[in-house]
Amino acid sequence: AIIGNIDDQGQMSALELSIDHKPFRECEKARVLREGGKIEKSLVDDKEVGPLRVWKQDEDIPGIAITRSLGDLIAHKIGCSAEPEVKMKELDEDDKFIVMGSDGVWDVMSSAEAVGFIMLNCEDKETAAQKLVEECRERWELLNEIKRKQTQMVLEQQETDKKRQLEKMNQLEKNIVCD
Repeated sequence: AIIGNIDDQGQMSALELSIDHKPFRECEKARVLREGGKIEKSLVDDKEVGPLRVWKQDEDIPGIAITRSLGDLIAHKIGCSAEPEVKMKELDEDDKFIVMGSDGVWDVMSSAEAVGFIMLNCEDKETAAQKLVEECRERWELLNEIKRKQTQMVLEQQETDKKRQLEKMNQLEKNIVCD
């Protein structure tokens, strides 16, 4: 959560009220490991990809990239917590709005960007949340399209490499047969 407020210089700024609950944070990692979970990246073709995730020791589930969640019964058994970190702040006249979002927002937009986006694109409070969600969704889709294209390029390169190897092997076989 962040508060969009006016800072000491009269500029709009983002005051962070929370910190992402991710497996790379030492305190979060320690709890998950202590409770029997493991923290690793996903494996695709024996290569680590993506962010760190929380897994059961003996199964490839749940594979979530957060260490706190509500209602995830599997994750709760291996150290993910529903317990919030609480920070108190008394609101004052410099605090203009609060943004509460999940990793669906914060993975694609910084706190400062969220404040700037709302200030530039949202005339009223009623449309602010909807426009922010739409922007984050577009960014998420763009990032995933880029990742898909990169993956496709890698797979195409691997396929090309395999074809070259097969051609070389066929040529070697021909040379062996001819000799």
